[in-house]
Order: sequence, then C-alpha cells, then structure tokens
Amino acid sequence: MDTMTPRELTRKVRQLDDDVKAIYDLLLSLDAKVLALTKRVDKHDIRFDALDARFDAVDGRLETMDGKIDQVLEVLGAR
Repeated sequence: MDTMTPRELTRKVRQLDDDVKAIYDLLLSLDAKVLALTKRVDKHDIRFDALDARFDAVDGRLETMDGKIDQVLEVLGAR
C-alpha cells in the first residue's frame, strides 16, 4: 500500500468530508421529494376513497332499479 504524505492525507480527508456533506445534501433533497410525493399520493388516496363511495352508491341504486325491473317484468308476465 502506498504511504501518503501529510499533505495528501489532509487533501484526502477534506475530499471525503466534502463527499459526505454532498451525500447528506442529496439525502435532504430526496427526503423533501419523498415527502412531497407522499402528500400527493395521500391526496389521490382521498379522491379514490370518495370515488369508491360514489360507485358504491351507484351500485346500490342499480341493484334497487334491477329489483324494480324484475317486479315490473313479473307483473307484465302475469298478464
């Protein structure tokens, strides 16, 4: 292994320190992006829940109408 001079060692330590700081900056940036995306997903989740509730209501109405149509057909078929 090559030995480093004190000057080279100091330069290497500074370089590694700068690399660590850059990594922390990247992590902070990623954390902010993940938080923003999480908020967007949460908003979409709320919207999907509302749509799901509306579809359930429409489904209920269609089932009721289907039952009424069956009754009408029975009455018409009895004549």
